[in-house]
Amino acid sequence: MSQENGSSCCSVGAFIIGAVIGGLLAYIYTPSTGNETRDKLKYEAQNKLSILLNSAKSSLDKLSSKINDMTNVGAGVLIEDEIL
Repeated sequence: MSQENGSSCCSVGAFIIGAVIGGLLAYIYTPSTGNETRDKLKYEAQNKLSILLNSAKSSLDKLSSKINDMTNVGAGVLIEDEIL
């Protein structure tokens, strides 16, 4: 019975020591606070979204220009057909 208590005590002690060491390592290697991390993530997300929206706008402008050109060509063909 005393061996079981000693083994259980060692297991609990090892768990506590591991938890303390893990906590210290997490504290040492944590790059920034939660607020700083959230601010960085928010900034990066807004930056990526801005780039994506600008790219989409540029693509939409190019597509709109092509559609207008095709419409003008089509209108020219119709006018030529009516003249002939």
